[in-house]
Amino acid sequence: MGIRSFFTRHFVHQGCCDGWIVRRLSSKLKLDDSQKGRLRTVFEGLKQLRESTRQSWAGQRQDLFKVVGGERFDRNEALRIAHIQTALINESLPQLLDTFGDFYDHLNAEQRGRLRNVIAKRMDHGCCGR
Repeated sequence: MGIRSFFTRHFVHQGCCDGWIVRRLSSKLKLDDSQKGRLRTVFEGLKQLRESTRQSWAGQRQDLFKVVGGERFDRNEALRIAHIQTALINESLPQLLDTFGDFYDHLNAEQRGRLRNVIAKRMDHGCCGR
């Protein structure tokens, strides 16, 4: 399997969050089936938020070009667009945090420690381990 078909199969068709990341975290944290289900729910929420913001940006594409299309940067229009995106995230955030909290609260102490290590590693090295 070539690299292109690998990424198409694992990240486009299955979705980045649907497969590999959930399996990887489940393995690292040694999750049981109930915990895996909660983790999938967290990533489904992230996927929905990402898709809704992506659709919103696509719908505002022409507006974005208008912001930088004139002689001067249209600060008011840029701020209006930013507020729309912020509102979209703010609407979804309470449910997403509640879902993550439910997942986290069902981890044992060892799993919470492993999760903290995974998060710290990602924060230190970036999302791609850089």
